[in-house]
Amino acid sequence: MKLTTLLPAALLPLSVLAAPVSEEPAAEGLAARDALDVLAKRRDVQCGIYGDVNCRTGPGTGYKSVHVIPNGAIFTFTCVKSGECITVGGIVNCGWDYIPKVWGGCYVNGHYTGRECTQAALGWC
Repeated sequence: MKLTTLLPAALLPLSVLAAPVSEEPAAEGLAARDALDVLAKRRDVQCGIYGDVNCRTGPGTGYKSVHVIPNGAIFTFTCVKSGECITVGGIVNCGWDYIPKVWGGCYVNGHYTGRECTQAALGWC
């Protein structure tokens, strides 16, 4: 076999191995990374309650009230769930903050929880 034929055939696999690899992750990798980012932003947050409010089994006034929480009480919330929109003073809030550890878990509309209990701080349920 001639050296001119053998040399290119031997070097071809090495050139493939040396080709640059894209640093962009696959679409599946992006989705997984985004899911992890969302979970990483979640944290438990203690917030005060403003007004006597119903803590409900779901994110809306149509759900059963399991307890009336008095004004000034403080609870630990874990996430926010989108639900029935409530308007107070012309401001609409569709987020319902979730208390997992009392009354079997219940929701309070974001109008009635402290400013610390935002979707950005808690994450979605």
